[in-house]
Amino acid sequence: MLSKQSQKMPLFLQRFLQIVLFCAFAWACQVIAKDINSPLPGSVIGLGVLLALLSLKWVPEQTVSMGAAWLIGDLLLFFIPPVVAVIKYQALLEHFGMVLISSMLVASTIVLLGTAFTVDRLFKFERKHRLKVLLSQGGNQ
Repeated sequence: MLSKQSQKMPLFLQRFLQIVLFCAFAWACQVIAKDINSPLPGSVIGLGVLLALLSLKWVPEQTVSMGAAWLIGDLLLFFIPPVVAVIKYQALLEHFGMVLISSMLVASTIVLLGTAFTVDRLFKFERKHRLKVLLSQGGNQ
């Protein structure tokens, strides 16, 4: 897919090209699955073909690694139940979207501030405890 020239390209461009190739490959496999009336979805066929190409070393792993890592990292959001719920209940979001988003932002801010406060108190406690230990050890010597 990508040659030695791709090693000279900036990393973001390599990643972008790999993602574009994945999308084109997924689209092509979807078209093939539809054309042959396959009971398997195109995505499953594409995964099988890509696995075969990687296993046979016809496609080097480094050719797809950055794009795959980015897709795995970001597409996992679509498997989180709230994200699926947002997609499923779009009409509800249209009516109460701002209220829901505002409440989520406020709740997230409260959680972040509470966590920061707790961690800050814990660090202060640890610092005082270490100072006491050091002072008690210094006094015994």
